[in-house]
Amino acid sequence: MPITTTVNAQAALLDHPEGAIPHLLLQDPQQQVTASGSDTVTTFVAAALGAGLHLAPRNSTLSVPAAEGWQVRLSKGLLSVHSPRLSAPFLHPLRLTLPPGWRRAAQKLGCVLIYAGDDLGLVSGTGAGKTGDLMETVSAAVARAGLAVGTAPFRER
Repeated sequence: MPITTTVNAQAALLDHPEGAIPHLLLQDPQQQVTASGSDTVTTFVAAALGAGLHLAPRNSTLSVPAAEGWQVRLSKGLLSVHSPRLSAPFLHPLRLTLPPGWRRAAQKLGCVLIYAGDDLGLVSGTGAGKTGDLMETVSAAVARAGLAVGTAPFRER
């Protein structure tokens, strides 16, 4: 599995009738293309699938199944993502600006929704993106088989 040197990441908190849901968006700025089954995806999305995330199905309601064994960890202000299939973290610890309420929502729910995509509108180095159009951007990634998803337990220490 290729290792990317830089991953754009952004934490987002989306409203839901039953309470806010914490999201973690990950995007490889290199966007190198590879093949995964019958779909052409970026190397980063293929790596996410190989590590245990799920390809978001096209033409359906977006569901985010559990990513078996994955964890999102927050320790001393650094956020990391771990897969049981990898010896190193999928996302190495990084200081990420969390929106107000994100941490509390992650603690309350005990999990975070992870989206690893080919183009989620994240801007390199800023942790910012098009949060207002997030679901539109996610839908576009799903339509082109460019989104790996999973729900992972949240741990804080």
